[in-house]
Amino acid sequence: MIQDIFPAILDNHYEKKEPDAKSKLMFIKNDDVLYKTEDGKIVYPAYIDCDTDGIELRYLFSIDDTGYFLAFKEMYGKDGANATAEYEALIKELKKDGFEFKNRMTLRQDGADRIASFAGAVSYQLGRWYADNRICGRCGHKLVHDEVERMMKCPNCGNMIFPKICPAVIVAVVDKDKILLTKYSTGFKHFALIAGFAETGETIEETVHREVMEEVGIRVKNLRYYKSQPWVFTDTLLFGFFCEPDDDRNITIDRKELSYANWISREEVQQIKDDDISLTYEMMKVFKEGRENSFYNT
Repeated sequence: MIQDIFPAILDNHYEKKEPDAKSKLMFIKNDDVLYKTEDGKIVYPAYIDCDTDGIELRYLFSIDDTGYFLAFKEMYGKDGANATAEYEALIKELKKDGFEFKNRMTLRQDGADRIASFAGAVSYQLGRWYADNRICGRCGHKLVHDEVERMMKCPNCGNMIFPKICPAVIVAVVDKDKILLTKYSTGFKHFALIAGFAETGETIEETVHREVMEEVGIRVKNLRYYKSQPWVFTDTLLFGFFCEPDDDRNITIDRKELSYANWISREEVQQIKDDDISLTYEMMKVFKEGRENSFYNT
């Protein structure tokens, strides 16, 4: 999956840190990340090649000995300071060198370097979090960054805001040699598994039961936890489960959520092009290979 970068190691604890010659600069604009591709690999701007005078840089994380820093268009750390002109000038120079803003989802397809794809996705997640948390939602004062951990805090009311992570489930409902595949009613048009976010006061196991019932009208049993995935494109932590229909396997589709749902045989499950990227496709591959019964029952 996209986060599987071993033997490289992600170190994502926050600290006040200055970039060095190996550091990469990450520029985030709405849903886009600035990069270019060379020889099939994703390339980010190098700190050593950029004029960052007047631009605030914040340490995000390191992968092995390479640090990644977020470049801010407007300065957070200096009252009233604005780096817009310097930022735009640097972007203009980088574009001359082939860099461009691309939608975050292109990181799934561009380049053969898993480390670079994952680095861009995590940078996007943190970059959007910083952009969305500049003003205190409780009292309206300007937030400041904590000195020792990744947290925005309000100096007026003490409100503390940490990076957002939304728990959700991916559910493969299996009936002997068939799996329940779906297609969303909007957006993503490829085959998918049942998925949904956990609600307030709900366990992850309860989320599995509720989502399957809501989307296809089936009660399930024998939940088997597979693995988790940080799906950083949408601030989501996914929990994958295999399970079985409890009694009735007849499907009642929620047309607001799905355009298609059907039982598909093991032989009919097609090889997925990017099955090494997402938890959904990896679980479909596990089913196709007949390995779905090798996981712990809950």
